[in-house]
Amino acid sequence: VKGEVKGEVKGEVKGEVKGEVKGEVKGEAGVKRERSRSPKKKKDKKIKKERGDSPKRDKKDKKEKKEKKRARSRSGEAGPRKRKSKWGPDTGGFSLTAIPAGRGGMNPLATVEDMMPRFSDEELIQRMLVLENLPLSVTGQELIEFFNGAVLAVTANAVQQAGNRNIAPVFACTVTEEDRGRDGKRKTAELKFRTEDGASVGMKLNGIEYKGKKVSIRRPDDFVMPPDGEPSTRINLHEISMARLVGEKAAAGEAEFSGPAPKLSIFNLPDNMTEQIVRDLLGQFGRLRMVSLIRDLATGKIKGYGIFEYENPKDVDLAVIALNGFVCGQNVIRVSRLGGQAVQAAPKAQPVAATAMANSMTQRIVQNPVLAMQVKQGREVGSRPSTVVQLLNAVYQEDLMDDQDYEDIIAEVHAEASKHGAVQRVVIPKPAKDGSFVDGVGKIFVSFVDLTAARKFQMDANGRKFESRIVCAAFYPLDKFTEGKYKLWST
Repeated sequence: VKGEVKGEVKGEVKGEVKGEVKGEVKGEAGVKRERSRSPKKKKDKKIKKERGDSPKRDKKDKKEKKEKKRARSRSGEAGPRKRKSKWGPDTGGFSLTAIPAGRGGMNPLATVEDMMPRFSDEELIQRMLVLENLPLSVTGQELIEFFNGAVLAVTANAVQQAGNRNIAPVFACTVTEEDRGRDGKRKTAELKFRTEDGASVGMKLNGIEYKGKKVSIRRPDDFVMPPDGEPSTRINLHEISMARLVGEKAAAGEAEFSGPAPKLSIFNLPDNMTEQIVRDLLGQFGRLRMVSLIRDLATGKIKGYGIFEYENPKDVDLAVIALNGFVCGQNVIRVSRLGGQAVQAAPKAQPVAATAMANSMTQRIVQNPVLAMQVKQGREVGSRPSTVVQLLNAVYQEDLMDDQDYEDIIAEVHAEASKHGAVQRVVIPKPAKDGSFVDGVGKIFVSFVDLTAARKFQMDANGRKFESRIVCAAFYPLDKFTEGKYKLWST
């Protein structure tokens, strides 16, 4: 009885499982058949059958597909572009091209690399020390700060300057980690000093304790020992001045920066201006120490005034001269020293504006009456609102030679302009393949349906970056654009 029951149950279970599996497989096959009978597949099969396997036909179809894809990308139906956008960040309608010439125009601010001293290989060897028996967790920055503080402390100089790499004895450190197999890992470092005296003072710190380890300090293998022996043995630490540790120039710079720079007040900023744009504007005239803008607690927007401070007191006068009275949007900015104008002991030479220099583009235009008249008229035409916006400095001739690149640029400009309103068309004069001259190459024209959209786009695009170039956006006469004339004056 037990065997019969077992056999019956087993048979039933087996049958059910088999039936279910068979049903599922059959169901899936049915789905597959249904999918294969979709109208698109049927249509493709029919077309394939009709046309046969002609290579010419295949080529023609590929071309048609490519044209459809381009048309979709122009109309924005293809969805988000995978390629990285050439447009830079939105400047909020404030053109950075209109910022008056400051230190950022003719003399860029020095970067960290520019402030690094430059030595020949022989000079660098005389200023280098090798550190051994270091903790494995140590970093180069930690060693720079520790040894700057130690060198300044033993020579009785201002320890507060230890964190300032511009005027501190040690300016660089290279840490190397070695794996010695059974002996484990070990770290060594090369400290680079600004002066030979600084390196000699560093040698006197041999055996100094750092993070529970006694650091071994030696000269590099390539160091040429003087005939009278190790230089550090002849140094009196009490006679080492800051100038001997960092060099005469760096020490003089430290003296110039020793006094605090006066704070400046700024008023009448546009309320829709962001703090980053304000910083970019003020930063054209020197490295900022602090910017504090008063904000509306309810809206979070700036109220139009605040205070700021430069690291270098010498940048203050240039900023006041350039920014006080500067037109920004609809507002005229006011900048002055906090607490009124300081009394000067002797008159200082006023900074010369970049536009007043003999080799500046402004002076060249002024010296040519015909060109000056055209520029003046061009400015008037460009400021007169029109439904056509002209972009300059966005593309160069080499950007437009490849057909696919050309189509991509048109699609991207169309997509960006469409954010502000309905676009009729985008025209980019294309260079001729035979090298013949074509009017308007290097310009982009965007034609809008209504004037409001054109004004919004002109304000947004002017001063923005496209392919890392700062774009100049101005209005263009509709009649000339309609006639296909892409230059204001014929030559």
